[in-house]
Amino acid sequence: MRQKLASWGPQYTPSMSTHSQPDQESGGVDVEPNERALLGRFLTRLHRLDPDLIVGYDLWGHQLDVILHRLLANRVAHWHRLGRLRRSQAFQINTNNKVNDIPC
Repeated sequence: MRQKLASWGPQYTPSMSTHSQPDQESGGVDVEPNERALLGRFLTRLHRLDPDLIVGYDLWGHQLDVILHRLLANRVAHWHRLGRLRRSQAFQINTNNKVNDIPC
């Protein structure tokens, strides 16, 4: 096993076995066999945390749009957990592209 870097904190220590305690939130890197399983894990963790506010750089303009499209492309069942409402159709995130479409 590699030596831990000094900048890692106790919240980032990887568990010895990621499958030994599936209900406990473990720090470190989560390894999944494919993209669909990884997206499912992301939605499960997001649902458990139940945040009132998500902060990120260019989250509304790009990041959530990419995550939503990957959820739909992989046919992840509970993609609607990105929001508070249970939806049957995908919502449009990146609807105002006029600023980004200006040619330089």
